Amino acid sequence: PGRYFIAGEAGLFLIADINERSARRTYSVPWEGSFFSSAATADGAIVMGGLRGRMFRTADEGDTWIVVEKPDTSSIVAIIRLRDHRLVAVGAAGEVLVSADNGFTFTPTDVERFGPLSSVAEGPGDTLLLGGLKGIKKVALPR
Repeated sequence: PGRYFIAGEAGLFLIADINERSARRTYSVPWEGSFFSSAATADGAIVMGGLRGRMFRTADEGDTWIVVEKPDTSSIVAIIRLRDHRLVAVGAAGEVLVSADNGFTFTPTDVERFGPLSSVAEGPGDTLLLGGLKGIKKVALPR
């Protein structure tokens, strides 16, 4: 609580306090590529996704990182935490991945491909809203 995290180009990861006007950079991210998305896990860790499908997890605010286990995908462009604490990550080419272990591993889902994706949100009831070049599609929440 009271802290926020910013991810960006060239492995950039910043940590800031909401009461401060500055942030500190973490230099331990084992990746020099771009990050496009991040989400906090139910156990307080942070999962980040980015270019070439790379995903990393930190449980100590960026001091150390592990590579997330997942299948090969396109760039990870969005990650969210659901009400039930699972994480959903989407790839630019339309992949939808789910983690039930606080972001240590992600597995592919059987959600019907909707084309290139750029966003994901939890929808009403047991649905996901997938956003991309073709608009927004509501799909059943993967189980």
